[in-house]
Amino acid sequence: AARDRLAALAQQHHDVLVEDDALVRTVRREEEERAALQDSALEIAHRISSAEVTADAGAFVYEAWRPVLVHAHRSSGHGSPAWNAALATLDELLWTLAPRTSLEERERLEELLPAVRDHAWQGFIRAQLPPAQIESRLAELDRLQAQVRSFPAAMANAITTTAGLGQGITDDVTATLHISSEEVKDEGLARGAWFEFTEEDGSHLRARLNWLSPVQGACVFKETARNRSFALSMADLRAKRDAGRARPVDGPGVALAGIEAALAEMARERGIDPGAMHAS
Repeated sequence: AARDRLAALAQQHHDVLVEDDALVRTVRREEEERAALQDSALEIAHRISSAEVTADAGAFVYEAWRPVLVHAHRSSGHGSPAWNAALATLDELLWTLAPRTSLEERERLEELLPAVRDHAWQGFIRAQLPPAQIESRLAELDRLQAQVRSFPAAMANAITTTAGLGQGITDDVTATLHISSEEVKDEGLARGAWFEFTEEDGSHLRARLNWLSPVQGACVFKETARNRSFALSMADLRAKRDAGRARPVDGPGVALAGIEAALAEMARERGIDPGAMHAS
């Protein structure tokens, strides 16, 4: 029981060291950034694809509002009040950029415009965009909304079904999906797994998987013998496994061995045969 408690404490200590690993911190920071970008890109693209706005308006909203969503994601988290508020403003922006021909909708549009512009301005401020960029984007928003107000019928005729995503947005969304968790499936990887790697010179090293990033498809290993960390992409790890230069193994049991040695030393100090202690 004492050994198991010590083993658990050793594992907690190891986890603390992992969190303090510079390479793990770097990969985690990049993972957070990419997750924010992926969630934001998909959320905006989904809304644009179902909104009856022009391609120019869709491209503007995507470029202008993605930094706001990314900031809300990173500062408060996906699904947080800040994230939901940014999505609500996104819906308002798209509504005011769609042609409105009925009298009721045009009256509502006139009522919404000042508030929507203010909400957009506040979002740009929160995202810490440069002042010149904020002014430029507000001016473009004013221009697009003025078109909708002045020529609603003409703008409506310019729309077939939806604006579509546009090539730039499509490429961006595809790129964020490319770094999703697809490569992690069926790999049998888990944090704490041990691998033996065969180097170019034929030597072997054992390393523990300290961090697995499904967003980036990156693995951070810790080689305990030389106390160093190194990162491999999922593709590189798969290639090494296919070539027989990386294989999962049982861990070296460093923590358990150290605990056993400490208990044996304590037994000797007390005049107890360590072998008898283990037998009991």
